[in-house]
Amino acid sequence: MPTPTPSPSPTPTPAPEPSYAVNFTSVPANMDDKVTVPTGYSTQVLLKAGDAGETGATPYAAGTAPTPAQAEKWVGGNHDGMEYFELSGVDPNTGGLLAVNYEYPDFAILGINDYSDDYSDGTYTPTATEKALALSAVGIGVVEIAKGSDGKWAVKADSQYNKRYTGNSNYRVGGPAAGLLSGTIKGMLNNCASGRTPWGTYLTCEETSNNYWDLDQPAQNYGWVVEIDPYLELAEPTKRTAMGRFSHENVAFMTNSDRRVAFYMGDDSTPGCIYKFIPSRAYSADNRAANIDLLDYGTLYVAKFNGSGAGQWIELTQGKNGLAAGAQDPGNVSQTATPGAPTTVDFNSQADVLINTKAAARVAGGTIMDRPEWITVAPDNSSVYVTLTNNSSRVT
Repeated sequence: MPTPTPSPSPTPTPAPEPSYAVNFTSVPANMDDKVTVPTGYSTQVLLKAGDAGETGATPYAAGTAPTPAQAEKWVGGNHDGMEYFELSGVDPNTGGLLAVNYEYPDFAILGINDYSDDYSDGTYTPTATEKALALSAVGIGVVEIAKGSDGKWAVKADSQYNKRYTGNSNYRVGGPAAGLLSGTIKGMLNNCASGRTPWGTYLTCEETSNNYWDLDQPAQNYGWVVEIDPYLELAEPTKRTAMGRFSHENVAFMTNSDRRVAFYMGDDSTPGCIYKFIPSRAYSADNRAANIDLLDYGTLYVAKFNGSGAGQWIELTQGKNGLAAGAQDPGNVSQTATPGAPTTVDFNSQADVLINTKAAARVAGGTIMDRPEWITVAPDNSSVYVTLTNNSSRVT
């Protein structure tokens, strides 16, 4: 008998191409004071001002006024930048650490009025308690969160990682400007956006260069990037002065195969420039402790954009690019058709350059931008993207 002809193998059905199209019903425009999501979607509140921010803290209760010591243990107000950190041995889809910025107090739960404007113009003098309460509600918080069997997320109230860092806390100072600042600084505030390092620390950004809740504090103590270890293993929270002082929005990093890293930052102000900081050495991927002072040593640059579409990074190092004693700062030339007389700035040390980064950037020839806010790096490291919010007063 002839050998039977085998049946042909069926042609496999190709996997469908993923669709990235918008496939939900748009939400109509509204003025409702709530989060509105499309049909089929839901939201939940994970963390709100006044919740317990540390293990054992008593949360806010309506009709009660807290003491500063109580409010410092609460979740702060007006949440902004945040980062998620994995925990060893925990599926990151079911649990991890969440670091959150608290940019501005929620005065409705503090029992005091927002005094900042009247304080700044000299028409009101806050009490020590008012200052302490306002500063208790800013800074950041770290909480451990977990996903329950019902699919909802919640804070693990008894976690060892739950911790507040406030406007009343003390912070180390690292980097070249440490010698001109106090050994420790009281408070951080106006924590806007954020970032992270490749070795798993949180970078929170002060978007102000003075303490408007307590004007008795030196202005130069504020306007820095603060590095915080959410795992509580490395150095205490440290203001990294080598990265410059200005109205920091966020920090985004780019690495290469040699573990060299560059950090990109924007000055959310008018005038504001775009900056890059490159540490002096590569980071360690295997030993977190080896990176404990990595952000204290390196080179800060400001971006210059040319009319041709090309650009360059200008080094902000004392003694280079005009950064010396008697330097002439042209000021905010973008917002006046007739620039005023330049201001003399003495850059006698690298500390002077870093404390006066905005002036140093202008002296060196950095391009004044229209409020550079969020910066992000493309996944393939090919590009750096920057959002420019506005400069409504721009003339030139």
